[in-house]
Amino acid sequence: MSLMMIMTPVVLSESGHAISSISVTVSIHVLGMFAFSIPLGKLADRIGRKSLIGAGLIIEAAGAFLVPITPSYAITTIELFLIEVGWSTVNISVTALLADTTEPEERGRAIGLNETLSGFLSVVMPFIGGVIVELAGLTTVSIFGGCVVIVAIVQILRLREYKGSELKDYSYG
Repeated sequence: MSLMMIMTPVVLSESGHAISSISVTVSIHVLGMFAFSIPLGKLADRIGRKSLIGAGLIIEAAGAFLVPITPSYAITTIELFLIEVGWSTVNISVTALLADTTEPEERGRAIGLNETLSGFLSVVMPFIGGVIVELAGLTTVSIFGGCVVIVAIVQILRLREYKGSELKDYSYG
């Protein structure tokens, strides 16, 4: 998410789009991050954390792969929105999964660690993205972002989700 999020305004600016238009894109990006949190939480309860994490990762990858296709304002705005909806989907589902699988006395630390790692990557990935764009172009950063998501998809496919009336157990197979 943060890899592409920082590159999109640069791409729009280099494509000649006005700052006011770029601001609208960033607002739509934030909308994708947070507007659907409650429905996504309900959906995670209904269809399961694993399914929703997988869907979110696919949405993120689709958005990342759209980035270099065109300098079109509409397409670029849509791709950033997709990346953020995917991020939100994954973020909410992972937090629910952590709440499901940790004891109450360790839950705060587990979710805090997840948020710390997420924050760390949100600082590091834009730097990496900038270096990649400088050295190899936007298409390469898009492919890199998509590959990062594919690695996560492979990991989530290995996750087995068990649903009982009271107990939810997750393990790798």
